[in-house]
Amino acid sequence: MKLLIESLRSRWMQLQLRERQLLIFGGVLLLATFIYLSIAPQIQKYGELKLQVDELNTDVQWLQQQRQVVERLVNNCAAQKVGQQSGREEITRLIRRNQLTLNSMQDVNSGLKFSMSGPDANRVISLTHQIACFGYDVKTLEIERSAEGSMEASMEVAAIEN
Repeated sequence: MKLLIESLRSRWMQLQLRERQLLIFGGVLLLATFIYLSIAPQIQKYGELKLQVDELNTDVQWLQQQRQVVERLVNNCAAQKVGQQSGREEITRLIRRNQLTLNSMQDVNSGLKFSMSGPDANRVISLTHQIACFGYDVKTLEIERSAEGSMEASMEVAAIEN
């Protein structure tokens, strides 16, 4: 090892001043390039992660602002007492409560299919909400305007099993 160092030192001394300066300058440039190439990917990754953090913080702020909206989206169903009435009787009562006229009702595939008529579609939409609150799943809903101008609706519901 000592011989190697002595050999390098003697060659260094044999070089002219400008050659030594050129080698020193080249070595510094080589070292700077190595350092830059080592650090550049980390700097780039840091920048990407910083952008991601900013986006996620924006999303979190948006979600916090929407929390109040979500709290208002609770289903608004009043606590329903389970009565002794059958599904037909409950639905008939709900139809009458919404001032709609029941045209027909029949049992279909473990559920009920019925048609009704009334003055406007808003009452039918209100009825679907009330039926859902009573524990029924609305499978189909069709609303049409009849020739007389009243709304004709048909709906198929099935009881939700707990």
